[in-house]
Amino acid sequence: MTGRAGRCSVYHRRILILLRHGRTPNNAQARLQGQIDSPLDEVGFEQSAVVGKALRDRWPVDRVVTSSRRRTRQTSRAAGLGDVPTTIDDRWMEIDFGAYDDRRISDVMAELGAAWASDISYVPPGGESMACLHERVGEAVAEIVEEAATSNIVVVTHATPIKSAVAWLLDGTAEMIMRLRVSLASVTAFGPVGHGMVLTEFNWRPARHIG
Repeated sequence: MTGRAGRCSVYHRRILILLRHGRTPNNAQARLQGQIDSPLDEVGFEQSAVVGKALRDRWPVDRVVTSSRRRTRQTSRAAGLGDVPTTIDDRWMEIDFGAYDDRRISDVMAELGAAWASDISYVPPGGESMACLHERVGEAVAEIVEEAATSNIVVVTHATPIKSAVAWLLDGTAEMIMRLRVSLASVTAFGPVGHGMVLTEFNWRPARHIG
């Protein structure tokens, strides 16, 4: 039995890791922040340190990609990835909620969610459609998966781009984004196999997760 399990197990030495940033004041207050340049709060720094240690214990990291938002760059440094070669790619930035940004999620998400459920191309005033986000994230992940076949790459990003990347990997549509949830300071990972990339982790958090 043990031998059979050993033959069937797969260890993905090369992997694409998507890390959601730690908590911010907007997260703590349950407010949308989209492309607002929010910093981490104290809990966010601690979350990032804990998940970063767990991540580095599991996988060596060759390269890091972040969005330009402070919360992703601070998460990367707090996670112990500050010395790893890093590039910024704003295709991994959070969706732009436009006029809905900085408002309480409980006050707006029924309305905004219904609008996107009816039409995934709906553009909030001054913002961005879910379809447009899925297009830009799809371009970014399509570029990076080839490199992930030979290098371990960590993308420090936001909730909606991670959900979009999962939908892309599973040949889903932008509508799938609305049916996924990604926690703060969580890991989602894609690993290469003979036929391409597979989802190896989704919304994983270490046992000592905070918040």
